[in-house]
Amino acid sequence: MMAKNLKIKNSEMRELVEFADGLGYSAEKTKGGHIKFSRPGIPATFTSATPSDYRSWTNCRARLRRQVERQAA
Repeated sequence: MMAKNLKIKNSEMRELVEFADGLGYSAEKTKGGHIKFSRPGIPATFTSATPSDYRSWTNCRARLRRQVERQAA
């Protein structure tokens, strides 16, 4: 649901935002064209809305997941 509010056209980015939403993150677009993921107790994570590296989605997804795991430990 959050991806529709951000008006994200890229399907991989929409999936990433929905994944982050499931982990309890909120996402917002920055003025510079990036996506900011934030969750209480965890430093904000930023990623480009249109990355040039095909692994960016996977890397950001892993970063978000690891932050939640560290917070739970």
